[in-house]
This record gives sequence, C-alpha cells and structure tokens, in this order.
Amino acid sequence: MLIKRPAQKALVVDDHITVAHVVGSLLSLRGFKVQTASDPTEVLDIVISQSFDLVVLDVNMPGLNGLDLLHQLRQRDPSCTYVMITADGNLDTVIKALRLGAQGFVIKPFTHAEFLDSIDLALEKTDLMRQNISMRMFAPLLEGATAALLTALEARDVETQSHSQRVSNYAEQVALGLELDYSQVMVVKIGALFHDIGKIGIPDRILRKPSRLTPEERLEIQKHPVIGDKIIRAIEGMDHVADIVRAHHENFNGTGYPDQLAREKIPLGARITTVTDCFEAMVSPRVYSPGRSVDEALHELRRCSGTQFDPEIVEVFLHKFETGQIIYTAPVLITSKLNQDCTNPAWAEAS
Repeated sequence: MLIKRPAQKALVVDDHITVAHVVGSLLSLRGFKVQTASDPTEVLDIVISQSFDLVVLDVNMPGLNGLDLLHQLRQRDPSCTYVMITADGNLDTVIKALRLGAQGFVIKPFTHAEFLDSIDLALEKTDLMRQNISMRMFAPLLEGATAALLTALEARDVETQSHSQRVSNYAEQVALGLELDYSQVMVVKIGALFHDIGKIGIPDRILRKPSRLTPEERLEIQKHPVIGDKIIRAIEGMDHVADIVRAHHENFNGTGYPDQLAREKIPLGARITTVTDCFEAMVSPRVYSPGRSVDEALHELRRCSGTQFDPEIVEVFLHKFETGQIIYTAPVLITSKLNQDCTNPAWAEAS
C-alpha cells in the first residue's frame, strides 16, 4: 500500500542507533534517500542546510525529547511529514504529538509492515492537506481566469452566455449531494464551468449558424471536448478538471464521444456535468423554439437514466431540484439545436 516516492529525502532521529538504522533501511528500500541522527540536538543544525520530505522521530530521547524537537521542526518546515515512534502508547503523548502537527504515530515494538503502513498513511494525509490548501488558495484565481476565458468564448458564441455558470452551479449542488469533500467539489465546479471552453477552437461559421448543423458540421463541433482538454491540461495541477472537460459528452452506456467511455470509466465529475449540462440545454429557449418546460426536461432525465445519464447522478439532481436546493432561473434567448434521441442528442452537442 506504500506510496513509492523515488528521490524523496527522509531523516530518521532515534538515540538507539540500531533502531535508526533499521528504520532507515526500510525507507531506503522504498526509494527514500535517508539520513540518520542519534543526537536530537544535531538535528536542528542538519535542517538548517537541508530540507526533508519525511522526518521520523523517537519520542523519548535524552536532552531534547521528540515532542519538543517536533515543535521546533514544524516551525521551520510545516510542509514536511512527521511520524513519531514511541515505546509506550500513552494517550496524552499521542494527543500532544498530533496537536503539534505529527501526521503519524508508530508504537514499539512494530513489524516492518506496520511501520510502512503508518508511513504510507501519514504521507497520504500530507498529500490531502496539500491538495486542500492548494485548491483553497488557487480556486479564486482560477475562477477569475475562467471568467476571462468564458467571456472570450461568449463573445464568439452567444449560445454559451451564462450557460457555463448555470451548469457549474447545478454541478456544485450535485457534488455536495454526493457528499464529496471540498477539493472534489471544487474540481467538479470548475470542470463544469470550463466544460465548453474548447469551443474557442470551433469555426465561427459553425458556432454562429442559426439553423441545424449538417453531419459534417456536427463532427466538427464534437471536437470541442478534445480541444478543451488540451487547453486545460496545459495548466499545471488541472488534470482532473481537464478529465471532466474531455468526458462531458460521454454517455453512461458508452455511446458518447470522444472516447466512448462507459459507466464508472467516465470520471465522476464528467457524469455530473453531463446531467446538469443537458438539463440546462433542454430548458434554454432557442431562436426557433421556446425550449422545453422544466417538467419535460426532468422527464427526459428520467427517461435517459441508465443510457445517457448515470442513474445515481440523476436521482441526486432530481432530489436537489424537488427540495429547492437547485433553483431553475430562465436564461436569456439563445440559439441551438434540438433532438429527442438520448443516445445522440443534438441539444447536448450544442450545450
């Protein structure tokens, strides 16, 4: 279960040299570059000139105990993963270590597997914390950049005017209904907001055509998920968002595009976006059609549940709608195409 992390650096601090060497050997076998120290007072000098991804500390050491050392190390580098080793399972010690910022705790005697599992869990916890912090810091900037890109797209394609924002709002509510964590909800929200960004690469003669698309033009507009994927994936840390953008026209039964993915092979965020995108497209008024009523659109979601749509997502969306957590606001008049076929709906292609 251990996460393999080649070239990462680990520091092992234990006044028992034998224990330090055993722990260091285990980490070395897992790809860490390991340094050991038996004198805790030397550690502060070591970390002045070096940084580490993982520090393993014995709690009970002479001169400077592990908890005091942990406190000082955390002040120097709060981003590192800290794991404590102790010969007693005193609850107060465990609680104090966790409050000081330790991500893991190992009680002697331990097996090799127990130690490595504890290291693994501590590293996973650090990764989750970093992702959450990164998403909280990056999301406001990202949404601002998104707004700028969407404004540029809306200038070319009146169909998308406020459409992406409404789809994103609906998708966020569905993600919350599925009890996803904060970072996952943000990925879904941003992915839904970006879902049509690839239309920037579609010719104006197709985007602005006031009538139905020809088969050739339909093939052209079906390229927009791939174009959007390339745009978003070029941004560091946006791979999961790009996955949503690429797959938002995949159908639950595998008849969608561009990759003909089916069921759980379709990213969850894309399955959510498909439902919210298609609902929003169905109820939007068109130049030559007033759009479907909300009841008709909800009926269509039920009818296509299990073919085009993930049934679980449909149920959550319907529940959110029926309980007033999703509120429909009529959009402005836009142009699009309309079709009743769940496996290849033109209204979904244009959404």
